[in-house]
Amino acid sequence: MKIQSALNFLAIILLLISLVSLAVVLCCFNMELNFLPFLSLFVLSMFFSSAIYFANRNIESKFDIRSIIYCIFISWPLLIVMGSIPLLLIFPDQGFFKILFISTSLSTTTGTWLNDNLIIPNEFYIWQSALQWMGGLLTLLLATTFIEVLFDKSNTESRSFDLSKIKIIFLIYSIMTIIFVSIFYLLGLSLEDSFRLSTSSLSTSSSISSSDQSIYIAYNNKILCAMILGMFIGSLSVMLHYKAFTSGISSYLKDKNAKLLLFLAMIIYVIISFFSDLSIYQFSYNYLINKLFIIFSLLTTTGFVPVIDYGEQFASIMLLLTFLAFIGGAASSTTGGIKISRLASLFEYISSELYHLSHPREILSKDRENKSSNLSLLFVSVILFFSSFFIFSVIFTLLGFDFKSSLLIVVSFITNTGQGILEFNNLYYFPSSAIEYIVSVFAMLVGRIETIFIMLLFSKTFWLES
Repeated sequence: MKIQSALNFLAIILLLISLVSLAVVLCCFNMELNFLPFLSLFVLSMFFSSAIYFANRNIESKFDIRSIIYCIFISWPLLIVMGSIPLLLIFPDQGFFKILFISTSLSTTTGTWLNDNLIIPNEFYIWQSALQWMGGLLTLLLATTFIEVLFDKSNTESRSFDLSKIKIIFLIYSIMTIIFVSIFYLLGLSLEDSFRLSTSSLSTSSSISSSDQSIYIAYNNKILCAMILGMFIGSLSVMLHYKAFTSGISSYLKDKNAKLLLFLAMIIYVIISFFSDLSIYQFSYNYLINKLFIIFSLLTTTGFVPVIDYGEQFASIMLLLTFLAFIGGAASSTTGGIKISRLASLFEYISSELYHLSHPREILSKDRENKSSNLSLLFVSVILFFSSFFIFSVIFTLLGFDFKSSLLIVVSFITNTGQGILEFNNLYYFPSSAIEYIVSVFAMLVGRIETIFIMLLFSKTFWLES
């Protein structure tokens, strides 16, 4: 019964894949490009979606902890495998592990990650945006439907499958994409670049352009400002966007996570300014925008790099800039990292515990006890996140990389920031062996899937019948 509930959710994911692949087919047909790779995916995904639906249509979907874990751990491999089908046809001379790596980097919104000297057909640029968009959508669906529910330990009852929530998230995500495509297009970009930058910004995932095939951004300040806004919007909870649509744009100004992100960005900006030689730039508007772009690119784990030479100015604070990727945006957003909302909750938890230590005779209310219980689960999640970070760093060190390079490579994977982190640190990396491909794929998946759910999957108690 539990696996049937998970299969019903997967049928919806396959349906979404088929719809997106059909849109790519129409786009390629209109641009006179090869649409057969995406037509093949459309047929396969529609077939499997229909088969699962008709096989389980009379079964009511009830989600408990086990069926939710099934959904989380099957959804990502499903999107990666289905996303690799067109890539295998686009790059027929590339090996399976390389295609799997590329598909994983796009699906997990880590960003486009290709090796040098790879001949890239125009169809790929369309598919990279489509796959990143689907990765961002899947992140939002899993986060709002399952993940944040599991962090609420006060709610242990099984839940019925709520299709209306999926419809709302899909509509919000689509509307936001259309809005930003329009913004970039009005700013003078081509329709192709407008779609690429809008999907990248909202899914907080870097992408390459057909002009220079790099993640470097060399646009004017107006476009950079639009990208900063897109990355900021992408780092906020999708349910906040729904609230803004229904209650007005003032909802953004009242949101705690939005205020935290802006406050943190302001603090980092002051630190960067303090350590930078501002007299050379005379507080230029161009320098201001580029600094903000760097901050939001790393804080939202997007990973774009502006084309501007800072020389050695940021060398002393590069560790701080790298650490931004660990923070991420709000929960139920497309960002990677730990999530700033959870870190804020942990600080509140620590303050509460310190207060309780200084007032041991005070009796906590039931609400505060439940809140502390929920936050203790977040604390375990953070510990597991950093434990995974150090484990993967040791693995890359054993594979022959120096310790600093290993740390940076793992940061780029486990925070889903991608190559941007490496570019800021003047480091190039692309897997060169099967074991590196496999470890890299697992690191990206660990970064996208909550580590505590990975521990649950491999725990003995999870597989024992209650």
